[in-house]
Amino acid sequence: MHILGHLMNSAFVDILEYDLDSLRHMNDLIPVLNRRARRQIGYAVHEVEPLEISPSRELNQLAKEHYAELPKALSSYIKPVGAGTLLSLVLFEQGFCSALHQLGYYDAMAKADDIRRFFHLS
Repeated sequence: MHILGHLMNSAFVDILEYDLDSLRHMNDLIPVLNRRARRQIGYAVHEVEPLEISPSRELNQLAKEHYAELPKALSSYIKPVGAGTLLSLVLFEQGFCSALHQLGYYDAMAKADDIRRFFHLS
């Protein structure tokens, strides 16, 4: 189960990291495009600034703290030792979801100025 959790986590996290890397790469190419290439594209090309907000806590550790909420049918397959990554992907119980919501809120508030700038609100 430990390996399965890491595989699933890698699938999700790697896709997000790949998307951010692709966006940065495209942004780096924009200044290199000459005027003719920009006309051939047929629409305005401009840089897209990413806004990254990452959890300030490890989600697998947070999930371990809510292991007791795991339905009994799953707890027979997922043991608390070393299963935090998998837990963080399959645990949809109220306590864990509330903790995630609260963590997201606090992490967003910590980046409030960045968020306002991103949405041109400041």
